[in-house]
Amino acid sequence: MRRSLIDITCFSEKRKRLLLLLMEGKKDIDEIKEILDETSPSILPQIKILKENGLIVQENGTYSLTRIGMLLVHMLQEVFKTFDVLEDHFDYLNEHDLTPIPKELLHHIGELNNSEYIVPSLTDAFNPFAKIKPLTEASFWIKAFIAVYHPA
Repeated sequence: MRRSLIDITCFSEKRKRLLLLLMEGKKDIDEIKEILDETSPSILPQIKILKENGLIVQENGTYSLTRIGMLLVHMLQEVFKTFDVLEDHFDYLNEHDLTPIPKELLHHIGELNNSEYIVPSLTDAFNPFAKIKPLTEASFWIKAFIAVYHPA
């Protein structure tokens, strides 16, 4: 019996990680076990579920995403990134008023994955970029959302 796609993709961390791994390309079982740091008894049942539900296929000893699997994982990547950002920064986001942030930016909050909040100290009130400037010198590119309050 086919299970719901939301159950298959979102309610198992192992399946989620396996699907994201296969988004990179075909992998054999040894590569999968090594990259995901899993054993055969723990990963083979997950592979079976994904195969039975048409999300991955096995050919010549390698596993890859089906067309439906690729489409689904591509769309879910943004959802997973958004979940990660919301979980990593839940307290901060929950304690602050997000209404001034345009919806268009909030819809892309997943792009803040692997980000950090930099809060300047009171001694940097007249130089709000003191903590940010050293980071920019070593960066190839930067995305920033900055609120600056003038002390006056």
